[in-house]
Amino acid sequence: WDLKTQKQTVVFRGYAEPTALAFSPDGKTLATVGRSEPVGNPKRDLDDGVIRLCDVSTGKERANLICSTPELNVGWLDRLHFSPNGKRLWAGRANGEHYVWNAETEQLVTDAPGGYPFVFSPDSKLLATSGDKDLLRLREAETGKEKSTLAPKGNALALSHNGQVLAAKTEKR
Repeated sequence: WDLKTQKQTVVFRGYAEPTALAFSPDGKTLATVGRSEPVGNPKRDLDDGVIRLCDVSTGKERANLICSTPELNVGWLDRLHFSPNGKRLWAGRANGEHYVWNAETEQLVTDAPGGYPFVFSPDSKLLATSGDKDLLRLREAETGKEKSTLAPKGNALALSHNGQVLAAKTEKR
């Protein structure tokens, strides 16, 4: 939708029921994921394991990130976010599993557990995640390599604008 004119500009097709959408920081790409089966179909709880990257101006798919293979069975993804620099695409599930893709090469960077909530640092170099084994994890966004862990986990995260302070809402005092 064009919010100024309040008119629909492009229609994106591909899912019977999208479960997550994310714009790239430059606004040129829309990432989508969802269920491929319509309501009423017994296969409805399954998604097709594909993140679609679409051109915002035309609505056409420009790439597919395949998430379900015999080695990588992602299942139902319901969260998508681009890093602030647009080079990484984070995909996650409500159970805490997450997958980080290189949005430029369309290659999987990491499929490490420990994922939601999460936050990228403003410079896109660090990824802080929570939800795995009662820990906060700090990872290199470029590689997914774990840098350190903090406890206890948080069910809400925020990083300061300079990336130097991590705030976490925790259940423990």
